[in-house]
Amino acid sequence: MDRRSSLGRLHLEIINPALMFTSKEEVKAYIYKTESYEDRVRYTYTGFFWLRNTSNTTQQVMTGMLSPGHSIKQDSIASVRLTHPRKSVDGSLLVPSPSELKLVTLNPSEVALVELSFGSSVKLTQFELEYSPSDHYADRFQFWTGTVKSDIIDIPKH
Repeated sequence: MDRRSSLGRLHLEIINPALMFTSKEEVKAYIYKTESYEDRVRYTYTGFFWLRNTSNTTQQVMTGMLSPGHSIKQDSIASVRLTHPRKSVDGSLLVPSPSELKLVTLNPSEVALVELSFGSSVKLTQFELEYSPSDHYADRFQFWTGTVKSDIIDIPKH
C-alpha cells in the first residue's frame, strides 16, 4: 500500500473502506457521433472510509470538496480516485472557506471519516480507493497532500 506524502514520509492510511450500491436508473445518454439519444443504465454507489494518521505528528486532512473520479480496471472492478480539482471564476482561483474543505486535525493514531458518492454505467463487484488531494492555495490551509491507496475491496451483492 502506497502511503507516501508529497514529502516522502509516511503519514496516512485508508482503513475500513466500504462501498454500497444505492440505486439503478434508466437514463438517456446523448451520443455525439450519431447526434442521438440512447437508453442506458446508471448505477449509483455511496460509501465511506477512514483516514488514520500513522505519523508521530499532527496532520490536517481534507474531508470535504473531494471529487470522485473512477475508471474500470477490468470487468467490474473500479478504481476510485478522490481528488480536489482546481476551480476558477473568470480566470481567478476560487478559494473555498476552511469549513467547505472540512479540514480535520488528527493527532497520531486518530481517524477522520471521508464520505463519497458516484455513478457508474457498469455494475461493480469490487473497488479500490485512492485519496489524492492537491493544494492549489499556496499552503494557506496547510492540509496533507499526497496519495494513499486501499487494497481491492468487495462490494456487497445487490
